[in-house]
Amino acid sequence: MSHQITVIITTFNREIELKKAIRSVLDQTYKADEILVVNNGEKKLDLSEIKDLNKFNFKIINCEKNLHAAGGRNIGANTATNYYLAFLDDDDYWEKNYLKKVSEVIDKAKPDLIVSTLYDMKTNNLYKRINDLNLTQIYLYNPGINGSNIVITKIALNEVGGFKNFLFPSEDKSLLIDLILNKKKIVITDSKVFCSLDTLDKTSRSLETLEKGTKNFIKYYNNKFSFSEKIMVNYKLSKIEIKNKKYTKIFKLFFLYFF
Repeated sequence: MSHQITVIITTFNREIELKKAIRSVLDQTYKADEILVVNNGEKKLDLSEIKDLNKFNFKIINCEKNLHAAGGRNIGANTATNYYLAFLDDDDYWEKNYLKKVSEVIDKAKPDLIVSTLYDMKTNNLYKRINDLNLTQIYLYNPGINGSNIVITKIALNEVGGFKNFLFPSEDKSLLIDLILNKKKIVITDSKVFCSLDTLDKTSRSLETLEKGTKNFIKYYNNKFSFSEKIMVNYKLSKIEIKNKKYTKIFKLFFLYFF
């Protein structure tokens, strides 16, 4: 069991949380070969107090502008020197055996994508676990995938065009969809990833962002939907628009994107 893994951590003005995320990488029972921190924030990072970092192939990538999570991950992936890429958001962290379990899955199944299980970091309770790879359910809901519970081969990520920033906040499940459509091998594991639900809630409360992202998502995948899936995804969009007080747009349900 010897796999060289690059860990890519994207961050934006959360230095305290970032250090906790990095510590969870350094404390792994199976060590990463390379650690890349992609800084989308305005200030340069000072991580000199984390002494153990000098034992790793470590690099900070300071972006000239905020590329957001998806863009930052793509920059990290392009810089990475290893075959396997493990992504982590700055406000999340992994259990100590996370990379060990990932490596065991690689030994056994040699997948293109490994998706682990999300837990609430405040309560340590299960938050979401992908139970199957049914496309209809993934089109409609967040199945349990985010930027911290994904390990993917660099080849597979490149083949589907990386993370799609314009589909925020659905860029993570978009990656899953693209890999399914391209018949890539996906393994779901019980490895624990502890995520900040506060950050997820803030995203979901931004109705304008959610509406824009949902529209872009529907347009992008429209030709992949079955007729019934088109009805369901447009119904979901209409509910968001009603919450956004755009009542007249509900009538789009009956004709928008059908053809």
